[in-house]
Amino acid sequence: MKIDLKKYMTERDRVRELKNAPGPVLTLSRQYGCEANKIALKLLARLSDISVGWQYINKEIINESAKILNLAPDRLAQRVLSHGQSMVSDVFSSFSNQYTITDKKIVEKVREIIETYAKKGKVIIVGRGGSAIIRNRPLALHVRLVASLAYRSQVISAKQKLTDEEARLLIRQVDTDRELWSEHLSHQAYDPYLFDLSLNRQTLTENEIVDIILRMMKSRKMI
Repeated sequence: MKIDLKKYMTERDRVRELKNAPGPVLTLSRQYGCEANKIALKLLARLSDISVGWQYINKEIINESAKILNLAPDRLAQRVLSHGQSMVSDVFSSFSNQYTITDKKIVEKVREIIETYAKKGKVIIVGRGGSAIIRNRPLALHVRLVASLAYRSQVISAKQKLTDEEARLLIRQVDTDRELWSEHLSHQAYDPYLFDLSLNRQTLTENEIVDIILRMMKSRKMI
């Protein structure tokens, strides 16, 4: 099941009191056009047979951040999360000290929410820069879903009714914007090598991807 972020403030305070090592965390990053939610749901189903209490978070992170900060969540979610429409450039300006205090608060709140649930453990974080924020955390596995530009262009053009050229332009823009978003959150240059696994969404089936991830999680004693 997805997390209930209405309980976020209570969970944050409880996690701050925990003295034990953080629980296991899986981050799923993806190139634009590589479906990750289906993988997360299948992983969640398989994990429920192994260990209770696993959950996942996705776009709720930024939606709830906007609500907490009283920042018109619908518009922010549309621009930042939906179809890759200039995800960072419109909302966060450039990667510099020029973005406003409100933008800084958004970044801080997103970081806080991700870190809270990472500390709690047994969570799958889909996108949203999760891998960059918790890159050095123990009991963590960072997975990147990739595919060729040609494959992703077919997926996006079919999904959004775009020409191949339009889809390729959009893919390049969204991939760039996601890297900038990761830099905003981590305060570090984007590192393409922070991932433990890069799995080809084009050549591997969903079940094969889930099997590979579970084997690695078992190897790292996360489950």
